[in-house]
Amino acid sequence: MMSALSCSVAPPQRDAEAGFLLKNVKLINGLDSLPYDHTDILIQGDTIAAIGTGLKAPNATVTDLTGKTIMPALISAHVHVGVLKGTSTSAENYTRQNLIDQLKKYADYGVLTVQTMGTDRPMLFQDNLYDSVRTGLLPGARLLSAGYGFGVPEDNLSMSSPMNYNPFKGYSHEERDVRSKQVREQIKDLAQLEGAILIRRDGVAVAACIRIEAPPDPSITLSMGLGTRHAAAARITCATEAIAITVSQSGGIVRLWQNGEVVLHIVPSQRQVSVYGEVRRADPEVNGVPRGNPVRGNAILD
Repeated sequence: MMSALSCSVAPPQRDAEAGFLLKNVKLINGLDSLPYDHTDILIQGDTIAAIGTGLKAPNATVTDLTGKTIMPALISAHVHVGVLKGTSTSAENYTRQNLIDQLKKYADYGVLTVQTMGTDRPMLFQDNLYDSVRTGLLPGARLLSAGYGFGVPEDNLSMSSPMNYNPFKGYSHEERDVRSKQVREQIKDLAQLEGAILIRRDGVAVAACIRIEAPPDPSITLSMGLGTRHAAAARITCATEAIAITVSQSGGIVRLWQNGEVVLHIVPSQRQVSVYGEVRRADPEVNGVPRGNPVRGNAILD
């Protein structure tokens, strides 16, 4: 039985109990290999009441669809909605109106359910928009999203702008894999340049010399003395699932950021590490625990 119909002919409105009788259609039911010619379909309310040939229904609205084809609504399991507009593909195209316009276009072509594969933006999950398009409360195809966790660095690129030529552009994944000692040495040199370095979750470097432009978040609170690089790290980890690492220019202090907060704090000159804000100096003995042994909540450089 078909769960939905895709047809360009809309019968006039009448009593739902009497229903609509669609005559002489070519029916593709999705179960058999060949379509059925000269088939009648009776629709009553939101139910397909009967399918056959020579159907009769007193008081039903009869529409002759000779030459037309009816089939179950299609499902597309891999699309990228919202970022496309005309002939361009860009994060700037991802607006509420463009998203809805494209879902309407899918419905016009008989595709009533689509699944996006990781190119959605945070806007989709704000103001109940996703719940509305997922459950069919808005016009157009229903949307199921894989989120924006796939290819997070590429998503972060939509919140950045280049400050210089990207030195990783054009190289293969193997030539950008940070597990390679040669790549790590190259990254050390690039770290001397202005801007951030973006590394994908699988360890492949994506870009360097970029300015992070993630939106501000009122929940972020920075300690006194932290500068613009720390603010950028806090913002990008709030806006995405990324983890950011900053190195202070003055003292070489390393901070690891997640969800807008510092979760790891390393002071190389004093051989001390702070996890979630607790600092333990590398004294011979810390709270009765000899140096080098694990201490809950922190670690000690040895």
